[in-house]
Amino acid sequence: MAFDGTYPAPPGNKPVSIIDVKGPASYVQVTTGPLAGGQSISARQFGLSSIEMAWAMGRDSSGGFVPKVILSPFNANQGSPGLIISWEGTTGAQVGAGTNLSTSTIRLFALGTL
Repeated sequence: MAFDGTYPAPPGNKPVSIIDVKGPASYVQVTTGPLAGGQSISARQFGLSSIEMAWAMGRDSSGGFVPKVILSPFNANQGSPGLIISWEGTTGAQVGAGTNLSTSTIRLFALGTL
């Protein structure tokens, strides 16, 4: 059954993709109003045309960071063209601007549309 643009939408009818992503060499903190910064990941990097749901598979490869996934932009009743990763420490605080995360890798899981 193809997604008809309404919710609830059973996850069983969605393409699934998993990718590994390296962190940025110089992190830009996420800000709101409008949403900016973080590490941008496109739906195309997952092999999808849009993302309806995504999450990080736990901590990064070093164990020191907990990535937070934000759909960007959030679109009611449709998928998003990408997402933003907010890199956070184990205490929940966002890492500082300019932090080198290039030696860290995270695994991301997404459901979306082709």
